[in-house]
Amino acid sequence: MVCKLSQRLLIIGLGFTGLFLLISGILLGPLVNMEVDQKLKKMMPLVKGTKTYNYWINPPIPIDFQLYFFHVVNPEEIVQNGAKPVLEEKGPYTYRLIDTKENLTHHKNFTVSYNERNVYVFQRHLSVGDENDTFTSLNLPLITATTLVTYEYAFIREMAKLFFDISQDADLFVKHSVKDLLWGYTDPLLATVKQLLHVFDIPFNDRFGFFYQLNNSIANNYTVYTGEDNLDKISQFTQWDGKRWQYIPSTYQRHRPALSILPSNLQLIGNLVRTQRTIQINMFVEKSMYISQTKNINYFYFPVMYIKEKASLTDSLAAQFRDELQNPLLIVFYAKYCCIGIGIVLLLLVAGYCLRIKIKAFKHEKKTESAIFDATVNEHTKLLKNEKN
Repeated sequence: MVCKLSQRLLIIGLGFTGLFLLISGILLGPLVNMEVDQKLKKMMPLVKGTKTYNYWINPPIPIDFQLYFFHVVNPEEIVQNGAKPVLEEKGPYTYRLIDTKENLTHHKNFTVSYNERNVYVFQRHLSVGDENDTFTSLNLPLITATTLVTYEYAFIREMAKLFFDISQDADLFVKHSVKDLLWGYTDPLLATVKQLLHVFDIPFNDRFGFFYQLNNSIANNYTVYTGEDNLDKISQFTQWDGKRWQYIPSTYQRHRPALSILPSNLQLIGNLVRTQRTIQINMFVEKSMYISQTKNINYFYFPVMYIKEKASLTDSLAAQFRDELQNPLLIVFYAKYCCIGIGIVLLLLVAGYCLRIKIKAFKHEKKTESAIFDATVNEHTKLLKNEKN
C-alpha cells in the first residue's frame, strides 16, 4: 500500500515537473527577448559613460585601406607607337584609418554635435614596400586639365592649346611615389598656372593628390540623434555643417524589424563583424589637340589604382561580443528547447504510466468478470444436476 502511494506521488510530481518545464520553455523566449530589449535600450543610446558611447567616439574596429597601383611598363612605346599599355600591379600599400570624434556637444533634444578627425597611418608590415616606392602612371593633372578646357569657350581652348604647346611639363606619363600620389605633391604644370594667375592676384593651388588634405583632417560639423528618447532614431543625421539632413544609417534601425522573424529567444543586434568594399579609379585617355604625346593614341580606359577598404572585429572584441551577447543567447536558446524536450518526455512517461495502469485495471476487470461468469455458470450447472437427481 505504501509502495503504491509512493508511486502515485512520484507520477504526480513528474507530471507537474514536465508541465512546468514545458510552460517555462515556451515562455522563456519572449521573457528573454523583453529582458534583452530592455538592456539594449540602456546600452545602445549615445550616453556618456556607456561602452557604446566610448566605442562610438573611438571605434575599436580597425579600418584598413589597401591600395594597389598600376605601373606602366612601356610608356615610350605607348607614346611613340600607340602600343597597348603593359601594366604591372603594385600593392598592397596599407594605411590604417584612426577615426575619432571631437568637440562633442550634447543638446536637450536628444542630439549630439561633433567633428570627425581622420588620421591615416602607414602599415609597413601589411604592405609590399615603403610608401616612398615609385612607379610610372598617367599625368592625372594634365589629363584632367585638358578634359576641362575641351568644353570651354573657343578663345579659352586656343589659349590652353598655346599654353600646353610651350609648356615643358606636359608629359603623358610621369613617375611619382605612393606617398606623393596619395597625400599630394607640387605639380609642375599646376605650378606654372599658379604663377600666371598670381599676376592677376587669383589664388590657385598647385598641389595634387588623391587624398590631398584628408590626412589628420577634421570633417565638417555633424549632428545626430543619441537614441535616448527613441532607439529607432539612434545615429540618424539631423544636420551636416549646419544644414538639415535626412539620412538613416542606423544598423539598429535597419535590423530591428527583423526581430519578429527570428526564434523567440534570439536578437539580431545589428553590429557589423566584417565588411569590405573595393573602389577602382580609371581615366579615359584619347587623342587630344592639347597633348602632342597623344597623337599616336586612339583611345583607351586606363586603370590607375584601386582601393580595398576592410574593417573587421579583432579577436578580443569578438571574444567579448561572444561572452556578453552571443553565448548567453545561445544558452537560452538551447535551454528553451531542453526544457520543452524534457517536459514533453516527462509528460509522455506519465501518460504512458497512466495508460499502463488503465490497461492493467481494464484487464483485471475483465478477468474478474470472467471469473464471476464462470462461477455463475458452474453454480447453475450444479443446480440443474441436483434437480435431475
